[in-house]
Amino acid sequence: MIAPLAAGKADCVIGYISVGRFKEVPIFRHVCGNRSYFRKDLIPYLKEMENKRRGVELFLNHEFSQRRKKIILVPLEGLKHRLKPDKRTAQEALLDYIREGYELATEYARQKRVSGAKRTAFVKAQMVRFLKDYARYFKLTPSKLKALIDDLLSNFQNQH
Repeated sequence: MIAPLAAGKADCVIGYISVGRFKEVPIFRHVCGNRSYFRKDLIPYLKEMENKRRGVELFLNHEFSQRRKKIILVPLEGLKHRLKPDKRTAQEALLDYIREGYELATEYARQKRVSGAKRTAFVKAQMVRFLKDYARYFKLTPSKLKALIDDLLSNFQNQH
């Protein structure tokens, strides 16, 4: 993963899992945690990255794209990844994916400058988009997924 950096062909290299259940999930490729950067390129973003949690990859993709930095996607042939359902209960895994979808969707809303009354609908639509492939794995219908997201968003709004 560092070869494209060393050769001057990239400013960021994102390595993605190319085998397994979610290999065809496009969003996964861009937000996976397998990344290489030059330290000098990350230092300006350290303070902003501090609270991004799962949205940090989406944040960095956006910032690098805005500054016309070269991002390369590299398949990590033969590398396997244990997914959340393989490490915890199905319910815990699903809740974690939903939280992850929320954090990605809110970061995306920030990037698109969506606010006010439109923000909740935008975040919900993005969560459905991000989570549709995971929902199939958990045998959730689109309507059940939307209901889970509605519950999560209403609980979150009631707490804040």
